[in-house]
Amino acid sequence: MAGCLFWMACAPERILARLTRHVQGKREALQLALAAPLDAEVLRRGACLLDDFDADTTRLGELDAHNEAALAPYEQQLNLLVTIPGIARVSAHAVLNKLGPEPARVFGSAAACAAWAGVWPGNNESVGKCRSGRIRPGNPTLPATLASATRRRS
Repeated sequence: MAGCLFWMACAPERILARLTRHVQGKREALQLALAAPLDAEVLRRGACLLDDFDADTTRLGELDAHNEAALAPYEQQLNLLVTIPGIARVSAHAVLNKLGPEPARVFGSAAACAAWAGVWPGNNESVGKCRSGRIRPGNPTLPATLASATRRRS
């Protein structure tokens, strides 16, 4: 609470200092909005939210450090995953977590791994007739991780 009251006067500067790239172009409009007169209760709540944000950021940093320490034995696999275009370190953590350190031993082939992950469509063809080749419902989080990596790539 003391931190909330301390930051009450300079909360607009703290907000402007934390702008991400997608709102940098709207900096002037945000400065005008932040210059509007607000009552003390609104400022106090906003400062408390900023304090919560700082605490959450600290906790996320601690979790990242814990993940790095837990995955230290698999540094070679992580470094190989990061060489794939679009795969950042966090995505490499998620892929390694889902597939394990030795997917070739577990799945046998890349096609079996992709089918398990739910990113490989079926090929159901018999006597010239094509049936549904829809993607199986596989792992729920791995396709999302891989999709976000492809969006970062393009």
